[in-house]
Amino acid sequence: MAMVPIARIDEAWLLIQNEGPPEGNEYFDKTKELKDYNIKQWLANPTIPREVWNHYGNFGRRTINNLEAFHSSLKRRIKTAHPNIFVFISHLKNIQKSNIIEMEKLDNGGNPPRINKRYASLNNRIMNMSRDFEQNLSSLFIYLYIIVYPVTAFTCQSTEVTNYYKIDIV
Repeated sequence: MAMVPIARIDEAWLLIQNEGPPEGNEYFDKTKELKDYNIKQWLANPTIPREVWNHYGNFGRRTINNLEAFHSSLKRRIKTAHPNIFVFISHLKNIQKSNIIEMEKLDNGGNPPRINKRYASLNNRIMNMSRDFEQNLSSLFIYLYIIVYPVTAFTCQSTEVTNYYKIDIV
């Protein structure tokens, strides 16, 4: 839902509500639980407006992976769960020095870090699908499936989607 235009979130949600296992299926209750959570936490939550979590049109960073990567590298450097405050500050200072050097390299014409090919490919797919969607070359239904294609690749049975994007279902 975070990649759907804000004005079309409710319409997209109705499409999603119609998907999922039928009642009586072993996954029905868990799917209903997840749908109820999404309504309560994101769609009907006045404390977190849709503008906060929506990333439609954002082709840059959309996650907190940088923060998670920083935390992971900090844990690898420190190697203890509860370090002495002075050891912790020393590590932070070393990280700051490294970042300053990296920023100076960039300021002096150095190359930025390479983007992982997998993420670049995913971002290109999202940009192309968004463009097609904005130009009314694809329906909201197809847009939703293609945006979440990594998740639906092995479960998508829609001939509308598979014919449009020539997706091979195995």
